[in-house]
Amino acid sequence: MDSICNPCSRRNCVSKLTHWCSDCEDGLCEKCFYDHKVMKMTQRHRIVDISEIPADNLKLLSIPQSERHQDCREDFLCLDLDVICCHACIKSDHKDCKNVSNVNVLSKGASKSELFISNMQTLQEVKDYMYKITEERQSAIKDVTKQQQIIKMEIANTKSKFMEHINNLDKVLIQELTNIEKDHRIL
Repeated sequence: MDSICNPCSRRNCVSKLTHWCSDCEDGLCEKCFYDHKVMKMTQRHRIVDISEIPADNLKLLSIPQSERHQDCREDFLCLDLDVICCHACIKSDHKDCKNVSNVNVLSKGASKSELFISNMQTLQEVKDYMYKITEERQSAIKDVTKQQQIIKMEIANTKSKFMEHINNLDKVLIQELTNIEKDHRIL
């Protein structure tokens, strides 16, 4: 991930991202992190070291690079055309559009919105349900395996009993044949 400090980016500087402020929803470099901690307005913000954020979640923090303008980031949203674009695209393709905003401005407070909270609750319910389904499936697999072993043992026992019965019949028949043969010799 190409992670840059958001405050530095707004000052047209490039600094490596080292921290994330959940309250501002901004990435911070080391200098901006220390500035953030001493300013009265932001000193109580929840800030985490970027190394503590799982790699899968890091890509959610970055603003993608524009495909048309390699030196720009797609950090604007044109609501008129319903597209994400960079500031260079605004100048060339969106001159007449009236509803163009920075995604940071549009997303401020999104994590505190009712829709977001509702979606997070729904997501948690889905995760819980999926966990329950997974547990039930694992339990069902164990039950099937156990039943399979029981059935195999019953088959083996039945087979053993049949073989024992056949062996007994064999002995009885051979004994009867032997007795018949002895009876015929005597005659």
